[in-house]
Amino acid sequence: MNIKNRFKMNEKGQAFSTFKLLIAAVVAVAILGILLSILGGISMPVGFTDQAQGLLRDVSGGDMTRMGPEVSFSGGSIYGPGAFQSAAGGNPVTFVCRRAFCDVDEGTGELIINNDGRARIIACCTDDACFLGVGASAQDLRDEGCQ
Repeated sequence: MNIKNRFKMNEKGQAFSTFKLLIAAVVAVAILGILLSILGGISMPVGFTDQAQGLLRDVSGGDMTRMGPEVSFSGGSIYGPGAFQSAAGGNPVTFVCRRAFCDVDEGTGELIINNDGRARIIACCTDDACFLGVGASAQDLRDEGCQ
């Protein structure tokens, strides 16, 4: 048996497998770049509860009004004022709705969403109360008692 043939490696096969690995890496990076550009263009819907609580935390320290982002509402949703009281520094929260898709229950103070819709939110606090508006203006909150 020829010793040279016994330990001889197939150079052609080794070079091709390295080249295949390089091609796979380039294709993977290209696919990753495409996926990241697609995912970067997708914006997640902004949740009303999180945004409203953040606004109330911002304004609960003093007499100020702050406009928040436009948020999406789902028909059939009901929001109780108690869910926002801790974010308002313990002050009671009053909802003000100025859109056709929502109402405020006079007895319970709950915000009732009748249909799907989008609206900007606004928050205002005084020393002893906070107001959370859906599609409302600063003037609407002042009319309700927020100075």
